[in-house]
Amino acid sequence: MQAYFAALSGAAPIAAELAIKGALWLVAIFMLTSVMRGASAAARHLVWSLGVLGLFALPLLSTRIPWRIAVPLAVAPNAPRAQQDDNTAGAPPANKIDAAQEAAQANVPTRTTLGGTPSVGDPLPSAPSRLPMLLIIVWSAGVAVLLVRLARSIVSVNRIIAKAEPCDDESLVAQVYALGKRIGLKQPVELLEAGNITIPFTAGITRPVIVLPSVTREWSAEKQEAVLLHELAHIARHDLWTSLAAHVACAVHWLNPLVWVAARRLRIEGERACDDAVLRFGTRASDYADQLLQVVRDTKIRWAPTVAVAMARKSAFEGRLLAILSPETNRGRLTMRIATPVAVGVSLIALTIAAMRPGAAVAEENASSANAADSLAVQDTLKSSSSTTAPARDVQDTAPRGAVLRSLVSALKDNDEGVRLAAVEAISSRSERSVVPDLIAILDDPSVPVRRAVAQTLSQMPDPRAIAALLQALRTDTDAEVRALAAEALGHIDDASAAPGLIAALRAERVAPVRRKIVGALAELESPSAAGAFADALRDDDAEVRAYAIYGLGNIHAKSSAPQIIPLLRDPNSDVRGKAAWALGEMKVIDALDELMAALGDRDPDVRQNIVNALASMEDQRAVPALVRAIADDNVDVRREAVNALGNIDGLNKAPRELVAVLSDADVQVRESALQALAHIKDPTTASVVIPLTRSGQPLAVRGAAIEALTEIGGSQVEAVLLELMKDSDPKIRRLAAQGLGRDG
Repeated sequence: MQAYFAALSGAAPIAAELAIKGALWLVAIFMLTSVMRGASAAARHLVWSLGVLGLFALPLLSTRIPWRIAVPLAVAPNAPRAQQDDNTAGAPPANKIDAAQEAAQANVPTRTTLGGTPSVGDPLPSAPSRLPMLLIIVWSAGVAVLLVRLARSIVSVNRIIAKAEPCDDESLVAQVYALGKRIGLKQPVELLEAGNITIPFTAGITRPVIVLPSVTREWSAEKQEAVLLHELAHIARHDLWTSLAAHVACAVHWLNPLVWVAARRLRIEGERACDDAVLRFGTRASDYADQLLQVVRDTKIRWAPTVAVAMARKSAFEGRLLAILSPETNRGRLTMRIATPVAVGVSLIALTIAAMRPGAAVAEENASSANAADSLAVQDTLKSSSSTTAPARDVQDTAPRGAVLRSLVSALKDNDEGVRLAAVEAISSRSERSVVPDLIAILDDPSVPVRRAVAQTLSQMPDPRAIAALLQALRTDTDAEVRALAAEALGHIDDASAAPGLIAALRAERVAPVRRKIVGALAELESPSAAGAFADALRDDDAEVRAYAIYGLGNIHAKSSAPQIIPLLRDPNSDVRGKAAWALGEMKVIDALDELMAALGDRDPDVRQNIVNALASMEDQRAVPALVRAIADDNVDVRREAVNALGNIDGLNKAPRELVAVLSDADVQVRESALQALAHIKDPTTASVVIPLTRSGQPLAVRGAAIEALTEIGGSQVEAVLLELMKDSDPKIRRLAAQGLGRDG
């Protein structure tokens, strides 16, 4: 037992040295990425990846590098001097841990006395030498907890994959193959569908898979392509490997708060790099931002698989959206010309830090205080490492929660910009609302990156206490991105008291991306007082500002603005035209019916889809001829919506022949929707064309919808058909037939 305790205590100095080197290494990585703010996300992600991998390489390099760099080692003053032999001058003095190790090797139980001389016969180490041992035990417990948590996440992802079904949509499978070739993938990628998820994600280290939610089939072709491109980019960039390495690094170095911040930055830059890949392949930034926003809004849970790469997490989403929409963002790919100097520079930093050792002069200066110095050094390591521990949901803090926050708040006032920035990001990762006043106090920090980080953190931790400071930043900050983030934060706070300040800022703002954020924030507030500001913004030179203004008017159902929205159905920007159609449908502006039907010939399929939805929401039979024309649209999404719209219009007793004709459409969902529409119309003359669709050979979804339609339509043949279907080999068909017989009876 004594040997075990001695071994634990002896490992403490080594662990402390590696912890200090790890902290220095991450500080260097933070500084390097700060210098590279103008570089592409892919280049910054490379630096963060090397930073995480460097945490594993440093221990090995430290034992293999043949040269040493002497570094002064700070110790506590006024410690008693220890005796030292003449022939050991310049070497580190023997300390309590060394004595314990020597005694343990001799199988003699020892105790270190106050003066530093071991005494024989005591069974356990004294309290001072027990502290390193306790530290090792606490650290080991934290590592075990986090590794178990990681293993559970791997099991959870594997369960989702095991329950998922291979995608049987041939168009999606073909799209994955084609996009994979475009993006340069050499390995095959399996495409799965799962009904128990709401967000796409990529998993599988050796056998990559993309898991899509079942609603993917309802997305537009453009949205499907953007999502698949994003996930394939993760696979091509090997983000699954770096993500796993980051989780293991967080488990091993959980006492170091910089590791958690580094892992978060690695994830953020990885997502932005994949966003850039999607945009490089020709997707319009505004369209992609809208598609990403839809994915996030459709996500009904905050959970995303830990060891998988999810497309859109709600945390840090706002920063991604701003980067996507910013025309100044560097979206360059990672080439050897960029990667080589970055890798060489990072390697030189790693070698320098690995070679660092306590200097001989400092060792000589502290030779007389070895016993006390070792204990105090371990205590200092504990204090610095536990000042910001891993998030509370991952492992229990080793320091009181209040002490952690006080340390971070104190760092917000540090003279060094990098320290303040790291403190803000650490607070952001912990989501501690109690420090909101302290963040507000540095919203006017002289450093632009710090102000940006503060504004983004306040956006992620909405708090009404920040309204006044955010409005002040919106009015006076010289940095456009800070103003944009401040506006976004005000929208997330969702307090109507911010509306007057936002309206005033909108009128004074000259930078279009900031105006977009202000109008978007007002739209989130849904304040009727903003109707005038929205109406004015409809004349803005920036198309996205106009689109956000229309969205805001639709949210507050400002019908009085309809005369100003209707002309925007002819706007040069497709997003504006689509939003105009959506708003008119949302407000059910019957007076816009003729203009909507005339605009149904729009060249953009997304606009046509919004027009069809608007016509459907009005439930007016005058729209039937236009919807019938839309059934023949060359875009499958438009056809689906047109068929659904016809099924929602009351008072139709006769099924249009065009609706009957789409029962032979190539798209399964179009046929299924047409059958549902016929079930609503209940035209008896359509029974003869529905019956063949109940038979084997048709997709299960079509057969089920046909049985439902036939039951609703009725007729003399229905009972005989349902009785025949009771003999079907598929139990689902037999069940539907039995239910139909019950209703028919």
